[in-house]
Amino acid sequence: MAKKRLSKSSLLWFIRSRSYASMSDIRRKFDFESSDEVTALQTQRGLVYIGMPMECSKVLQELYNERKIGFEIGVDIRAQSVIGIYTMPQQVLSQNGNKS
Repeated sequence: MAKKRLSKSSLLWFIRSRSYASMSDIRRKFDFESSDEVTALQTQRGLVYIGMPMECSKVLQELYNERKIGFEIGVDIRAQSVIGIYTMPQQVLSQNGNKS
């Protein structure tokens, strides 16, 4: 798999190109395999921890805040850690501009 330059659009495209993207797939695609950084992200469930460098974590936080992605949380450890990412369905605007 070819390495991609990390940008918000390239990361979202990669996640949307499949129904589910594991953290290892994202790390491999964007060449983060050698990094062992962990970053905390704020979600509706509280803090979650993601094994990604800060630059990638910031982009994932933005996409999450925009409700374009969601995080699958691992249940086998006590800290809430992200093990995968999925796309969120886009809300449709009705003709009068209200979300439905």
